[in-house]
Amino acid sequence: WEEALVRHLRYGGRIIGICGGLQMLGRAVHDPDGIEGSAGSSEGFGWLDFETTLAPRKQLRNVEGRLADALGGARVRGYEIHCGVSHGPALSRPSSLLADGRGDGAISDDGRIFATYLH
Repeated sequence: WEEALVRHLRYGGRIIGICGGLQMLGRAVHDPDGIEGSAGSSEGFGWLDFETTLAPRKQLRNVEGRLADALGGARVRGYEIHCGVSHGPALSRPSSLLADGRGDGAISDDGRIFATYLH
């Protein structure tokens, strides 16, 4: 998949990562407790500067808010259901601003990669 995605980006395409896709767009996914399989870490694509660590407690919540201005600012509503806790500089440029005051996801500097936890 990586070769096809790199080619897609090279020719001007865009990529959206949702939930696990968001996690894969970062530098790494860490699973120290073996929640999704054997304990350890997996490399991500590294296209967004963050890492994700899987935690024992699943996050589940209904949310609403707005897409970032760079994505048009449209209203969004959905749900989050994930064990991952993501952290890193790319998350300072969120793809959505949620009504509870949190940012969600990330947008690449060139605006061609968009990642979100929202379903």
